[in-house]
Amino acid sequence: MRNKILFQIIAWTIWALLLLAVILSAEGEVLRQYTGELGHNLLIMVVVILPILIVLPIILPLLKTLAEVKNSTDFFGNGSEAKRILETGRSANATLIAVNENSQGGMLTINDQPYLNLKLAIDDGKNPAYEVSFDSIVPRTILPQLTPGAKLKVKIDPQNPQKIVLDQTR
Repeated sequence: MRNKILFQIIAWTIWALLLLAVILSAEGEVLRQYTGELGHNLLIMVVVILPILIVLPIILPLLKTLAEVKNSTDFFGNGSEAKRILETGRSANATLIAVNENSQGGMLTINDQPYLNLKLAIDDGKNPAYEVSFDSIVPRTILPQLTPGAKLKVKIDPQNPQKIVLDQTR
């Protein structure tokens, strides 16, 4: 899914740049008729440099966020790492402390699902309770249940107790 989103962003960017180049090349011919070589240099600047200056500030933050999404463990049990945690992890109880905008700030949706920051208090009954905070894609169907104080059953990654997955089997 994440690779598909990245591919779509790149594909639409390329199409937009090609369309811009076609439009500007037609205008460039008109400029060249009136300004000679200056119009040609202006055309190169507008077709090559301007799109780079416009597109890069938009694409780079998107790519950074998508990389973070790809590297995050899916709290709701999707993905190979989440499945591993569900199989090998320790059972624990969690209390939802807060649901906020993602850690990068602002609202982001991926396939119309919000990407939010969840803060949980984890208690496995053996170790002292601790808090974890992470970003996750939250299914809209589950969003109404995620209110502060909500009790959740989770599995804790034995290798990294900061990684947890919602245990929907209990």
